[in-house]
Amino acid sequence: ISAIAMGIIGSCCSFATIRNLKRFDLDDTLDVFACHGVGGIVGSILTGVFASKAINPAGSDGLIYGNTTLMMPQVIETLIGIAISVVGTWICLKVVALVTEIRVNGSKEDFDVRVHRENAYGKLVKSNT
Repeated sequence: ISAIAMGIIGSCCSFATIRNLKRFDLDDTLDVFACHGVGGIVGSILTGVFASKAINPAGSDGLIYGNTTLMMPQVIETLIGIAISVVGTWICLKVVALVTEIRVNGSKEDFDVRVHRENAYGKLVKSNT
C-alpha cells in the first residue's frame, strides 16, 4: 500500500510540475525534470514517511510508523542530491558550450514541431502541417 501511495503522490506531483512549467520559457525537453527530477525528489522524501521495518528489518520505520528521526536525513540527503545535480549540470553545460552551441536556432525548433509533433524547446511554436 505504501508503494502505491508513493506512486500516486509522486505522479501527481510530476504531472502538476509538467502543467506549471509550461507557463515559463524553460527548456525541459520531453518533461525530463518534471518526470524524473520531481518524481525522484518526492520519492526520496516519501521514503522517510513510508519506510517500514516490516519490509526492511535492518532499516528504520518512517514517519507514519512513529519514527520522526528518519525524515530529516531524507530531506537533507535529497537537498544534497539536488545540489550535486545542479552543480554537475552547470559544469557539463559550461564544458559543452566550449565546443558547440547549447541552444538550437529557430529553424531546428520548428523542425521538431513539424516532424515530431513535439515542442521540445520551451517556446510555443505552431505547426502548419
